[in-house]
Amino acid sequence: MCEVGQAAGGYHHSTVSLALRNDPAIRASVRERIQRAARKLGYHRDPLLDAFNRRRHAVLGRRSPHTIAMVGVYASRWELEVSARERTVWSGAVAEAERLGCQVEYFPLGPGGMTAQRLDAVLYARGIGGVIFLPFSPKTPPPELTWSRYCAVKIECGHFQRPEFTIAPALLQGLGQAFEALRRRGFRRVGMAMVTDVNPLRADLVSAGFLLKQQGVPADEQIPLGVFGGRRTTRQIREWLGRHRPDAVLAEREIGGVVGEIASRIGLPCASVQIDAGELSAGGMGIVVDHARLGAVAIAQVVALMRTRERPSTRGTFTTLVPTMWRSDPEEAR
Repeated sequence: MCEVGQAAGGYHHSTVSLALRNDPAIRASVRERIQRAARKLGYHRDPLLDAFNRRRHAVLGRRSPHTIAMVGVYASRWELEVSARERTVWSGAVAEAERLGCQVEYFPLGPGGMTAQRLDAVLYARGIGGVIFLPFSPKTPPPELTWSRYCAVKIECGHFQRPEFTIAPALLQGLGQAFEALRRRGFRRVGMAMVTDVNPLRADLVSAGFLLKQQGVPADEQIPLGVFGGRRTTRQIREWLGRHRPDAVLAEREIGGVVGEIASRIGLPCASVQIDAGELSAGGMGIVVDHARLGAVAIAQVVALMRTRERPSTRGTFTTLVPTMWRSDPEEAR
């Protein structure tokens, strides 16, 4: 795997593993590049080995499945399932774990749950070597674990330096796709609203996508990025809307409703477009994040790391981006 990754341009072996299995979490161009390098090196799937592995997983998986820890801020798994996003991540992770002969168990970290020291001790005592971190607030300090014990990934959590493997939605591309779709529908002044208390990685992806697209429109149609926070948030939004008068605003759910309400109150016709909207069948325009796929890819990555016994290193960080989708009007959803 390492040899194929180097030949393809320096990809990590877990990315190679996913690409050789044609996993859609890896971009098509990257999959083709890795598969082409593998063919040049004489790599080919062994059907007998595949059959043996399927048989081994079918038998051993039922007897003694590997447990992968999913760590989140919620005090219990039942609280986790109150959040639609985390509930969908969980279901995607469980389905993929079952397919790979593993099981997932939830562990709470923070208020109402364990300290990082306690979590470290429990995971070690139970022999759990695979760990997935759900998204945490930027205010949450990075956990101090004995990282050499674990094959771990995080879902977003850009402010955590460890683990170095990150799974995230491809919001830079998703934002660009949404911006272009809105322009095609006749929206000329497209703005974006953000709050300060947001995941740094997500903020970087969406703001970069927005600012990149802003460069391609006439100067009189460009709107500065709206970043709001603190006690004056409502007043800041009202002033921003009144000054720049966007006809469409891209925003996360947490602030999108406030923007729409204020726009209506001041008599501004303004379409509200959700970043990380709900399922494709729901109403309204927005960027749809496949949260089930985030959970599934996180499991697949941890399993790949466990099979190669990959532990944290100082070689850098690795990010796997999961494609998003654009949802227009409900009747146009696809």
